[in-house]
Amino acid sequence: MAITQFDYFNLSDAERLAFPTGREMAVADAECRRLHVARKAALAPLEKAKPESAQDAVALLSIAYHILKFEEGDAWPYVQKAWSFLSESRCPGCGATHLPEGFPR
Repeated sequence: MAITQFDYFNLSDAERLAFPTGREMAVADAECRRLHVARKAALAPLEKAKPESAQDAVALLSIAYHILKFEEGDAWPYVQKAWSFLSESRCPGCGATHLPEGFPR
């Protein structure tokens, strides 16, 4: 209600705190900001990582999926790294490519 009826995000801090649930909302907002910083710090090394196995590539695709589904962020770098690895790699057991013949590389 506060968000839609009172344009909550355009209110001053004092106006936000004046709501009956203002203190609780301020705590939730602070936690969201903290988690955003923690998420950014956790993803930083992964943005530079190159996959060395199919499992690494799948992990990058999993990260991309979560970014797209829950954050609407930029997942393309993770997809691109996974695709590059999978399109060039081969099964260590039999030597077959991970992608079927004729699949665009």
